[in-house]
Amino acid sequence: MNVSQLMSRAVITCRPDDSLESAAGKLWDHDIGCLPVVDDEGRPIGMLTDRDICMAALFLGKPLQELKVADAMSRDIHVARIDDLPEDVEQLMRELKVGRVPVTDGGGRLVGVVSLAAVREPGPPHPTSPPS
Repeated sequence: MNVSQLMSRAVITCRPDDSLESAAGKLWDHDIGCLPVVDDEGRPIGMLTDRDICMAALFLGKPLQELKVADAMSRDIHVARIDDLPEDVEQLMRELKVGRVPVTDGGGRLVGVVSLAAVREPGPPHPTSPPS
């Protein structure tokens, strides 16, 4: 089994030049806690959490529509590859103390997101993943 069998493929993303208001709307509308930030080629360049948005609003003191995703996103991200083993990804996530990591293909493009819960207790494929 590899990460491609455990990841969610239905990934909502944002771009660094999107407003934090737009990103917060995506988080709310899709009931999720983080968004991968991608570049023009679909490669992950950051992660944005609901906490990142709150802290940016507090410390930068501007309305969310005036702030950009680039103002708040985490830039030091680590990714999993589609063929990584779940136990290796779990180890990475524990070391980094993160609950989710982007999953990339051989070209470095985002193809999914995997959660710690998914790699910790592998079970049936995620409902949005195509059958193997």
